[in-house]
Amino acid sequence: MATNHEDTAAELHEQLTERIPDKKEIRDLAGGYIESNKAVSEKIGEAKHSVESPADESGPTPDGEEPTEYEKNTLRRIGENLPAAAYLVAIVELTERFAYYGAQGIFQNYISYDVDGADGPKGLGMGNQAATGLNLFFQWFCYVTPILGAIIADQYLGKYKTILLFCCFYWVGLIILWTTALPTSMAHGAGKAGYIVAIIVIGLGTGGIKSNIAPLIADQYQRRVMAVKTEKSGERVIIDPAVTYQRIYMVFYWCINLGALSLMATPSWRSTRVSGLLS
Repeated sequence: MATNHEDTAAELHEQLTERIPDKKEIRDLAGGYIESNKAVSEKIGEAKHSVESPADESGPTPDGEEPTEYEKNTLRRIGENLPAAAYLVAIVELTERFAYYGAQGIFQNYISYDVDGADGPKGLGMGNQAATGLNLFFQWFCYVTPILGAIIADQYLGKYKTILLFCCFYWVGLIILWTTALPTSMAHGAGKAGYIVAIIVIGLGTGGIKSNIAPLIADQYQRRVMAVKTEKSGERVIIDPAVTYQRIYMVFYWCINLGALSLMATPSWRSTRVSGLLS
């Protein structure tokens, strides 16, 4: 028994001795051991060397090919020029937003003003409460219809044909709105019915365009992977599709904001130049 106890004690002593680090190591406040500055510096140097040193010693990547990990960490990233088709899609969105905000900007006064023009330009004479309700319905409807546009594009026609189809809806709605707001049409009582039909048709049009125009503009750019390029100055850079997509959507939303400026123009123009919606 004594021999067994002695053997067990010897084994425990060896295990504890293996767990005790070098006495030169520094202890922290909790009693644990801290690596020496030399050991830490060696580890940092190894990590830095692994990042800075290219893994592939075969030379720089030729232009047009995908960069190595080392080149991704060291070369500057740039975007490409936007294709002409992307600019055309952005212009389509600009005109759609111009029409949408330009029309919406005059709806409140057009609905609320008296038919005889006693309080300003001639309108539908429905009052402010009805004008607010119809305006809110129009905005709500324009946020619901993109669901329909997305389903039609994904399941049946594709983005391009869906946009063409709903642009036709948009045009029809604007024509209905314009013709039923002419003095002759309003004199025959077509103003109210024409307005209701027009905002429904316009809402369908804007929904079909809104749900597909943003992904369509991204589809105009074809590159999907990075590529190395040598500039005229001799600098080697990486063409990064992500940077190009950022540029595309900067142009896209700039066009949206520019088109939305029509909201400031049309109410003032109507108050000085028109009777009814265009008179």
